[in-house]
Amino acid sequence: MRVILRQGAALLACLALLYIGLLGLTLSFAHRPNQEPGLDASLGNSIFRTEPKYIYLNRTPLRDSSEKIVLLGASNVDAGFNLTELRTLLHATATVHKLAIGGANLTEVREVIDLVQQVQSEEARRHEICVLGIWYGMFGEDRLRWYTPDRSPGDTDIDIERYRYGFEWRTARGPITLVPWYYIDVAVTAIYPFLFLDQLSRDSLEWLSDKYHAQPKDLDTVVMTEDERGRMMNYWTGIMGPTRLSTFDEQFAVLEQSGDLILAEGSRLILVDLPLPKWHKQRSPYQSYYEDRRTQEVKRWMGRPGFVFLDMTDLDSDADFYDEVHPRPRVTVSWARRLAGALSSLLSPNGAVAGAVAGAVSGGPLQGSRVP
Repeated sequence: MRVILRQGAALLACLALLYIGLLGLTLSFAHRPNQEPGLDASLGNSIFRTEPKYIYLNRTPLRDSSEKIVLLGASNVDAGFNLTELRTLLHATATVHKLAIGGANLTEVREVIDLVQQVQSEEARRHEICVLGIWYGMFGEDRLRWYTPDRSPGDTDIDIERYRYGFEWRTARGPITLVPWYYIDVAVTAIYPFLFLDQLSRDSLEWLSDKYHAQPKDLDTVVMTEDERGRMMNYWTGIMGPTRLSTFDEQFAVLEQSGDLILAEGSRLILVDLPLPKWHKQRSPYQSYYEDRRTQEVKRWMGRPGFVFLDMTDLDSDADFYDEVHPRPRVTVSWARRLAGALSSLLSPNGAVAGAVAGAVSGGPLQGSRVP
């Protein structure tokens, strides 16, 4: 028995030394992404690689009590708001973070809000402005978006990251935290060999894809064909399901809960109605339903301290979009100007100056920053 115990202890010691060696090796080659001047979940060269992994494992910088802006939403928030342009317009009056997730619906956005608030004190929340960009495609029901054969029923992409490395445990009542958030940086360091292996595998697949596929098109010049437009509309029909008003009930309830939570915790909220190309709005059977419900929701919040509604739907020229949702890189500065103008009413003490600069650059006053 003693021999077995000694051999077992020796084996464990060897495994520990091997893991320490692997950890030291990976830490020397892979470093945390630059967290200055702010977080950006879309950083493709990050060791976290995917937006949900980046947000779940890299959110502790959001706990500081400095003035901060957090951009939330789906892929058109990521594509539409260029952080460099936005930071320039704001003259560094606040740190800007972008935590958008491609393909997110409001359920997943609510999870991001919860994760952000989990690491923050009351003081930190009072110095935060949440910018939530929405459009009808984010209101697809959970049963269509998250109940798929490739995941546990109902698991979002954020949920997959909760359980992947054992930081949380899945139960019938919801996730149970095994690693408290204040230990998460240490825990993330401990799993660096796994993160580095995941990064290497993804980089290899991307290299093969780039090598054997056509080069990506210039997003400022590419034009969608009629066949491509038709395929995209069929795609959104699959995401959204039946074209009835009740389709939006579930996700608008989540939007209400999310907005109420942000405002109740002392943060400020800018709700942004994001633009779509005109051809998309004209063809979509969901757009009018969405507009009706959005109007009701905005009226519910109007007058609450810290709430601003920003209507950007007039930026809908077909020529400004490279597909059915995402703006061309050349027009993102106009999106940044609009947002900078809305932010100016909430930032202090130099926010008004930033807003004036943004308005001057855009060639006139910013429209739609509030619903009358």
